[in-house]
Amino acid sequence: MIIVGIRQRINLLNITLVSSIGLVIGIITGLLFYITQLDLIGKGHFTGNLSNILLLGIIFVILAYSFLREKRFSAQGKNVFNSFVDGAYDGLKTGRTIFPYILGMLVAISLFRNSGVFEILAGYLAKGFLFIGVDKQIVDALPIAILRPFNAAGSRGFLIDAMRTYGADSFTGRLACVFQCAAETTFYVIAVYFGSIQVKNTRYTLGAMLLVDLICVFAAIFLCLLFFSF
Repeated sequence: MIIVGIRQRINLLNITLVSSIGLVIGIITGLLFYITQLDLIGKGHFTGNLSNILLLGIIFVILAYSFLREKRFSAQGKNVFNSFVDGAYDGLKTGRTIFPYILGMLVAISLFRNSGVFEILAGYLAKGFLFIGVDKQIVDALPIAILRPFNAAGSRGFLIDAMRTYGADSFTGRLACVFQCAAETTFYVIAVYFGSIQVKNTRYTLGAMLLVDLICVFAAIFLCLLFFSF
């Protein structure tokens, strides 16, 4: 948000925005400190139950909003189900529009990975990080973080390899899982959103998203060290 706010010249000192961000940060920080006090089994139970509650909450909120807005649907001669069907049909049309962009991107990424270029670059980066003293357990998980902005399926393959090689309960395996979920498939998202509306000039989007991905890498390492090492 700060990166976009600076580039778009948005007033980030707005009291409503600051209060909202502060509230979210406070909740996340409180949950983080509470979870770190639990043992490993307690962490698993708490995070699993929290995830289930949030998922059910989202579903109930959507249903409640739909029923509260039923009069608006009725005024348009529709109901909740018909609106859902119309949205699904529009989604199919959008998928047909963006498919060529996604296919081209996937082919390019597949060539990049299957040609062996990615493994070579990842190997050199790993040696560089080891040389400057980065822990080997972190370095072993970095290929997932590097490939994630390009392709989710490819990084998932490296994730499975890391879990098989080092173990699902190892620090490397856990960090690899966090890497997989902490960053976005940047190039895929750009192809989908800009391709769907025929925008070719993405301006600063790519740079901002890659910078955020880098921040996510550092945040994932910090949280895994805090969560699993103390």
